[in-house]
Amino acid sequence: MLTSVSATKMVREAAEALIEKPIEAVVGCERTNDSFVFKVEICETKAHIADNDILATYEFALDKKTGEVLSYARLTRSRRAETATQAA
Repeated sequence: MLTSVSATKMVREAAEALIEKPIEAVVGCERTNDSFVFKVEICETKAHIADNDILATYEFALDKKTGEVLSYARLTRSRRAETATQAA
């Protein structure tokens, strides 16, 4: 059975392999009966001015026992400046 820490390491590796972009941050983790559900933020497009970078939030579900990716989907997409305003 995975711990939250080991599952976080696994989701980072899986997300970068599947999306082929580096993860900016893991912004959420929830444990369900049979899985870990993570929200990760990825910079999909770098811009000359950082505020114009395109960030996306993805949700990943990992099997609690094996760490296998059960599902993933992009939830949101916005410019970095818009994301900072929403979080404040």
